[in-house]
Amino acid sequence: MDEPTPLIRTTVSGLKILVVEHHSSAVTSIRLVFPQGSAHEAAEHSGLTWAALAALEDRGERHSSAGDLISVEEKSPRRETAEQGNALSFGVASELSWLSFDGYAQDTRRGLTTLREVLKARRHGREGVTARRDGQLDALDEQQLTDDATLIEQLSMLAFGRTHPYAQPVGGTASSLAALTDDGVVARQRELLQPQGATLVVVGDFDGQVVLKQATSIFENWLNEFTTAPRAIAPVMPSRRAKVHVIPRTPARTTVMCVARPLGDLKQGDAVVDVFAEFLHQRLNATVREQKGYTYGVEGVVIHHTRGRALAFCSRLAAASTADALKVFLSTVDAATTPSDDEVARARATLQTQRAIERRDAFGLARALAEAVTLGQPAALGERQ
Repeated sequence: MDEPTPLIRTTVSGLKILVVEHHSSAVTSIRLVFPQGSAHEAAEHSGLTWAALAALEDRGERHSSAGDLISVEEKSPRRETAEQGNALSFGVASELSWLSFDGYAQDTRRGLTTLREVLKARRHGREGVTARRDGQLDALDEQQLTDDATLIEQLSMLAFGRTHPYAQPVGGTASSLAALTDDGVVARQRELLQPQGATLVVVGDFDGQVVLKQATSIFENWLNEFTTAPRAIAPVMPSRRAKVHVIPRTPARTTVMCVARPLGDLKQGDAVVDVFAEFLHQRLNATVREQKGYTYGVEGVVIHHTRGRALAFCSRLAAASTADALKVFLSTVDAATTPSDDEVARARATLQTQRAIERRDAFGLARALAEAVTLGQPAALGERQ
């Protein structure tokens, strides 16, 4: 699959606009990405970026000078967008956060305008913040270790250390959410929603030159109120110490085992690390699953950050065979130092196929392109001037 060639323009305020034509279906995907995420928050304010973006798509509130609620907007921008058949959403990761509009290609200009209006309005309000906070606190109470987001969070803590910014939960902790205020949300919105360093990615079934002009016209008057450097993230230091963490699960009929290792001591690039991870994934499946039958599958992930990387593998093991399965699992990891040429070729081919599938539709391509550019990896997606 040919890599995309974005049309690129940068506004005077520092907003980078990338437009990619993608004609597989009549849809559009727009992502406005900010180069700050949960890792840039102080620990006592974790979850603040999430709350600041969540408030943007809620209904606005008006209060009296005494602080009493006077009125609430009839419809939130999220609801208005949904009634048009499109979707407005947001997200937060360790080093970036975003607002997105996904919908029909014919609504591309409407999507650009919607995002710009959301930025102007900067909706917030005590009632909305309180409702979001309470819902998130309930979600924390209901989290299960085997939920995808919870598991990645735990793996990040194991690999990077519990006090490292990369281990901070995107949605906050019970203590940080308890201290969440509307004033804090307003301040975080003001810090975060600046064009300097932000990236607007537009992918869809349209004329790229036309959309580039539209995007430039709509966002060219978005100016920086002020610029502030995001909180610095310390590099992840390599560790030679092996640690074992046991997390009880009740009730449980299987044993979930995970192995996580920081890669701060490796000089190889991301492409090499990804190929090695896929090779190890295939070898673990061959031994732990196919040869021994201790599991129905092994899952692996490479956690990529600008200041550190980590490799993690997990498997749900038969409880009665936990001890034997652990020995096979760990011995396979220890022995996986010299993959054969065939294993490397198979891993590389698998990765290429997976990435081609991920970028086959406009939504997947927009996600991949936005993340790569924001984290300083544009070459990986064929960005050319």
